[in-house]
Amino acid sequence: MAVLSFCRRIFEILSSTEHVRDNKERLTSHTKDHRRILLVKSSLILEVILN
Repeated sequence: MAVLSFCRRIFEILSSTEHVRDNKERLTSHTKDHRRILLVKSSLILEVILN
């Protein structure tokens, strides 16, 4: 259960930092796509851990 809350916290941090960066500065679409890929990978890892 501790692993689940830890992973969820990391996921929240990743999501919030992406949001803040989008507001603060205009990132290139490449960087945004890269961050989205990281978010998708982390969510897939979460699913694997849970199942």
